[in-house]
Amino acid sequence: MKKHQVVMYGGAFNPPHLDHTWEDGIVGRLLDTVTERVIIIPTGKREDKWYHGVSEADRIEMLRLATQEYGDRIEIDSILLEWRVESTTLAQAGYLREKFWYDVAQVFGSDVAPRMLEWDPTGYIAYELPKVFVARPGHEIRGVGNYDTLEFQSRGFSSTDIRHEVARILSGGVSVDALRNKVHASVLDYILENQLFSPL
Repeated sequence: MKKHQVVMYGGAFNPPHLDHTWEDGIVGRLLDTVTERVIIIPTGKREDKWYHGVSEADRIEMLRLATQEYGDRIEIDSILLEWRVESTTLAQAGYLREKFWYDVAQVFGSDVAPRMLEWDPTGYIAYELPKVFVARPGHEIRGVGNYDTLEFQSRGFSSTDIRHEVARILSGGVSVDALRNKVHASVLDYILENQLFSPL
């Protein structure tokens, strides 16, 4: 029996790649081992992230294309893009509790575990909020409670690297084949058709 009815997975997903959404990626592994349903919440724009030439509608559509094979086991929630909730773990937890009437587990990289008390000195996030940690090499999970771990083997894909490769493809520098094993075909088609991540 799956441990959680619903799990929330947040991130920029700009663009989503196979480590995020493939059957052996985080979404696939969550659905296979931890939960019946995943809510994906793309984060709002942040100063430390790059969003040139990509609209919020583009980000939602790329996620939809990347996860359509899972059907209604995936929900994409645009709450943070609509700026109706502050982009903090605590605010998201409150929003999800209101939506489902219980605390929804959230996905984190194991590297953030030591910082959770800084985010919320009351200890709710660190000790009470249900969590699913994705192990990151060299980052032991410590100083937290109420969590599960997700078995997941990253291929080392990076949205930043993919954006750079797309820019090179659009400027005629490299073949599109370089991205076929990193991004869903439908997402790659959408990116190229709409010339997302084109060179400045």
